[in-house]
Amino acid sequence: MKILNQVFGERLFVANRLEAANAGISATLAVNPEYGFGSLLARIDRRKRFLEEVQRASVSNEFVTETPKAWLSKWTVSIGNRMQENLLAPEVVSRLSNDGSKLASDLLISKSLFFNESKWLIGSDAWAYDLGNSGVHHVIASGANVNMLIIDSQPWSEQAAADSVRRKKDIGLYAMNFGNAYVASTAVYGSYTQVLEAMIEADNFE
Repeated sequence: MKILNQVFGERLFVANRLEAANAGISATLAVNPEYGFGSLLARIDRRKRFLEEVQRASVSNEFVTETPKAWLSKWTVSIGNRMQENLLAPEVVSRLSNDGSKLASDLLISKSLFFNESKWLIGSDAWAYDLGNSGVHHVIASGANVNMLIIDSQPWSEQAAADSVRRKKDIGLYAMNFGNAYVASTAVYGSYTQVLEAMIEADNFE
């Protein structure tokens, strides 16, 4: 999580992160691929509705000044250009923060959606076994533009014994068979730079 925060900052959205809004959701359920994917789809749908709200606001007369409208209009024109969206987002948020109107306050409740987010699901090596792997299949087969970070923390010396009891699947190889996935395998303590590059390349892969 720390590395992702350092790389993507305000743009980062981890679909299966447990926060206050997840009250009542067990940690076991939250790390399930299906739960995270459902949360991700809900986020994508929410942003679509947010874009519509912004477009309506850009021609509204409910702001105190005309400044927010000008910046909202500029931002809506940039939709679809991720770099431009993210470049303008802080400026739009700043103008809305200075306006003081109810409409500006309402938009600021979802200010993170002004950024074209880097969407991630984070899982453990448990996803490489049967139950978790079925969820991974569902995510990959959907064709959705989502990043998956799977952390395998099991020592190599223990893998042979574990795999003799239940076979661990190679998720990277499995994903490559679909032909529409960027796959990288890195070791955090082997090359930190390689880890960063893999994360950035995964985010840029459409």
